[in-house]
Amino acid sequence: MLALYYTRISPPLKVDIDILDIGELLLHEEIVPDLLEKLVEGFKRSHFMFHPIIVDRRSKVVLDGTHRVLALRKLAFKHILACEIEYNHPAILVYRWFRSIDLRGIGRNKFKSIVVEFSKDYNLKVETVEYGVRECRREDVVLVEISPETIALVKDKGITTREAYSLLKELEKRITRYGLNIEYSVESISPEITKDRYATIIPRRISKEDVVEAAVNRRPFPPKSTRHIIPIRPMFVNIPLKLLKSTLPLDIKRMIAREYLEQKSIVRIKGGIKIDRLYEEEFLYIFI
Repeated sequence: MLALYYTRISPPLKVDIDILDIGELLLHEEIVPDLLEKLVEGFKRSHFMFHPIIVDRRSKVVLDGTHRVLALRKLAFKHILACEIEYNHPAILVYRWFRSIDLRGIGRNKFKSIVVEFSKDYNLKVETVEYGVRECRREDVVLVEISPETIALVKDKGITTREAYSLLKELEKRITRYGLNIEYSVESISPEITKDRYATIIPRRISKEDVVEAAVNRRPFPPKSTRHIIPIRPMFVNIPLKLLKSTLPLDIKRMIAREYLEQKSIVRIKGGIKIDRLYEEEFLYIFI
């Protein structure tokens, strides 16, 4: 429908803005029910889909926009505004989400005892590793920084990334049962040194192959498992929801949307700015 190009790397990255069949899309992460309901209500009140979701052109795996896909499915939409990319391109990055827990009111020792108790319940070993290490080994489920030490929860014979994240989800449930709040930060902007009052849970790194496999096998990762960064991101494309929900054939919708976008101007601005959230992309392409 409309193509943008990132040429600062070879080969150039092609970014296609298009309208896709929502039924063909595969999801690699679970949703947060409250957030999904808010989006459903938001779409009911809105006249436009502002930003395209991000989709792998080959596999149709949704890399960013899971909640929007499910919200529009709940509202009986057949098509969705999307940005298709070549996922295997080296310019596409996959980051992890770190979990930070405020230890005020509970203390380091009590929090460590919660983690140790969890490890016993799930037959995991607890090993001390060098403080500051942030890469999990093959046998590590997660690393937990409790200043001034880092401990690893270890599965003797190794564990798949998908299994490790399932255990991470259970650990989060255990932590919240003690009334503790979990904050999430992307590893690219997370401080390297944990503040004294926080513990930080460091999950395993997720590969692009892990993402596609989880989606294709319909065994998604928990929420807040991946953050995908592409060097350029189209925003405020603002395709009318009435067009997306209409009974017109897909090719006609694409033709109308293309003519609509050709009447707009595109402004390129530097990324690393906060709009509704922080966008870490190198450039944002704003449609006006």
